Amino acid sequence: MPPAAELSAALGHYQTESEGVLSEIGLRRDSPWGAAILKTRTDIADALNTDFLDRFAEQALAVMPMIPRKGPNLESAPTRQVRSDAHDAVCFLKMLVQRGQRHGFAKASLETIESLGDSIDERIEFLCEAARQNPDAAPVIEAQAKAAAELCDELYDDGRGPGFVRKVISALRASA
Repeated sequence: MPPAAELSAALGHYQTESEGVLSEIGLRRDSPWGAAILKTRTDIADALNTDFLDRFAEQALAVMPMIPRKGPNLESAPTRQVRSDAHDAVCFLKMLVQRGQRHGFAKASLETIESLGDSIDERIEFLCEAARQNPDAAPVIEAQAKAAAELCDELYDDGRGPGFVRKVISALRASA
């Protein structure tokens, strides 16, 4: 999988250039060049399908790793690299929604962002439960919640990030 930051830069460059060519030259959609650009947009939109974008959502969720059928992995706080990769992944998804509308890239990324929000919410609930059962893991639990909150602040304009942190801290205090 290409790094999200590189993919964002390349796709942003493509969008800027294709918009520039279309507006500068004034190509008609039914001209050979216009048809070629529309075909390219369709090919890129097809490549940016839900399966592909879900990999970026998983990269974002790495700040709150899970052990299958067991719950949150509380071995360590997210590293700087994991946080950076997660940030790049959500910025890529956000860019697709913001700039991809005109190019047909936004629908799958919007669905992925909505699903990612549900997954973060679910994992925050798991962290709250883990906080009640594992008060010794408080620093890791808090670090994971804060990392998730940073991602939410980047993606959503609804204040859910700070709410997640308050919820986890409240669960940690209740276990003390």
